[in-house]
Amino acid sequence: MIPKVDSGPTAATGKPLDGTRVLVVEDDPMVAKAIVRALARSGADVTSCDGLERAYAELQEPDNAFDAAVVDVGLPDGTGFSLVSALRSHGCPCACVVVTGIVDAGVVRKCIDGAVSALLPKPFETKALVDATRQAAEQTRLWRNWCDAVGLAEANPGVLEIGDTERLVEALVQRGQLTGRERQTLDLLLKGAQNVEIAEHLGISANTVKYHVRNLLRKLGFESRTDLFRTLARKRGN
Repeated sequence: MIPKVDSGPTAATGKPLDGTRVLVVEDDPMVAKAIVRALARSGADVTSCDGLERAYAELQEPDNAFDAAVVDVGLPDGTGFSLVSALRSHGCPCACVVVTGIVDAGVVRKCIDGAVSALLPKPFETKALVDATRQAAEQTRLWRNWCDAVGLAEANPGVLEIGDTERLVEALVQRGQLTGRERQTLDLLLKGAQNVEIAEHLGISANTVKYHVRNLLRKLGFESRTDLFRTLARKRGN
């Protein structure tokens, strides 16, 4: 089976992937051609490989910083999940879309454990592929920006993996010399918890949470939690 690629002009007009660098790793020539064509028509700059060996070789190139990857599970020289792991911990980490003809509990579990951005069972529509790739690229951009925001991207390439919130928290803790309670508060804050939820989780009052939030933001140099999230999510180079 191959992805269902639309024949109309929709994918080519909006250019939702304009300038996005995408690594495609698929061993079936027909499927690979369909994926590459769909992504390229949506504006992506696509590099295609038919196996892990060629994909790893691409990662060794110093100028290759992919924004997203579309990786097949079953490859002739191993499982695509090993590449997903390598891309997460690469010097310039990259989020992945996993595609597969067989979806079972094991595949789903590996996707969860590997912080995979999306799982697409074959065959899939062009829109689903493009949307998933765009979301993966956005995840990559945000995570790299978080690395930049805590000042670790250049000094320690690859120290923060895609989805590794714990290390992000630790980096911020070191940056602001936060206390243990402030660290717990920050961890929950970055997971989207509100003050009431943080208070319930930590067994403290909402007023005490406000105190910790105010202190940790001051130590990190932010005026508000909105300022914190805006900084972590800002576009690179802005």
